[in-house]
This record gives sequence, structure tokens and C-alpha cells, in this order.
Amino acid sequence: MTDLQAGFRDATSKQSEFQTQLAQIESDLANATNETKQELELQKQALEEVIKANDTVKEQLETAVSAIQAQVTEAQQRIKDSQAAIDILNDKSLSQAEKINNLNELVASERERIDAFEQKMNNFQNQLEEQEAKLNQHSEQIENLHQQHLELEEKVRENTAHIQENKNEILENKENIQENKRGIQREQNQRIIAVGEVKVATLNNSQAISELERRQR
Repeated sequence: MTDLQAGFRDATSKQSEFQTQLAQIESDLANATNETKQELELQKQALEEVIKANDTVKEQLETAVSAIQAQVTEAQQRIKDSQAAIDILNDKSLSQAEKINNLNELVASERERIDAFEQKMNNFQNQLEEQEAKLNQHSEQIENLHQQHLELEEKVRENTAHIQENKNEILENKENIQENKRGIQREQNQRIIAVGEVKVATLNNSQAISELERRQR
């Protein structure tokens, strides 16, 4: 009984902790970017499932405590019935017929109570089985959400790698563009020099022609 009560207190204590964590996640969700929203949403769903599972554990513990208390009460009642039967048999004021009649009444009452007790224990057993099934469902859902979280983390890693590759390609393209610009500038400079040389040559030729015409006159 002490272990069950300790377990119940522990589950109750954790419930407050889980609620605090859930409130923090909901606050984070309100300010999250799209990239982190999916991860926070999965964490929120997982924590909600943990809270439900913890509630189910508390229900199980309460049911188990009630079942044990019913068993203790029944055991105490059977001890009383046994003592009552002994008292009837030892009662010298009763005739044999009265003793038999009283014992039959005691047995009938005990049988009726035992039937009710067994029905109650069956009900407890059914509740425990239903609660166990619910707990298994919550555990499976938590595992599924955990798997989704791992898949999301892997996807984020892949996207991060792709983003880095794209950044590298952009950087490389920038470097190529800069190199092309430098090549174009060099070519333009060379053309300017070539044009200048042509202009100089043309000017020299013009001066030579002018000098030749002058001499001929």
C-alpha cells in the first residue's frame, strides 16, 4: 500500500511539472519561426500524451489502492464472521437447532457479501485492464511522436546541408562573376590601349603625309 501511495504522490508531483513544461512550449510556439514550429508542435503533442499517460497511471494507482482496501475490508469481515461462528457454537444458551439456524444465516450473509466482493474485484480488474490498454496507446503515440521528431531532425540536417551547398555554390558563382568582371575590365583596358596606339599611329602617318606634301611644294 505504501509503495502505491508513494507512486501516486510521485505521479501527482510530476503532473505539475509536465503542465509547466507544456506552458513553456506553448509560449515558445507563439514566438517560433516556421523551421522550429514543427519541432515544438511535436514536443507539445508528446508532452500532452505524457500528461494523459500520467493521468492514466494515477487512475491505475487509485484503482489498485481501492482494490487493496476492499480486500483488506473483506479479510477483516471474514475474520469477524469466523469469530461469530465460533461464538454461536460456544453459546450454551442456544439449542442445537438455533445454532444451526444462526450459522445458516451467517453463511448466507457471508455468501451474499462474498458474491458482491467478487463482483467488485472483477470490476477493479476490468478497470485496470482498460487503464493498461489506454496506457499502452499513450506509450505508442509517444513513441510515434518521438520517431517523427527524429525524422524531422534528420530532415532539418539534410536541409541545412543543402542550404550550405547552395551557399557554397552562390559564393563560387560570385567569385566567377568577379573573375569575369576582371576579365572584361582587362579586355576593355587592352582595347583602350589598342585604340590609343591606332590613334597615335594615325597621327604619325598624318604628320608624315603633311611633311611629304610640304616638301613637294
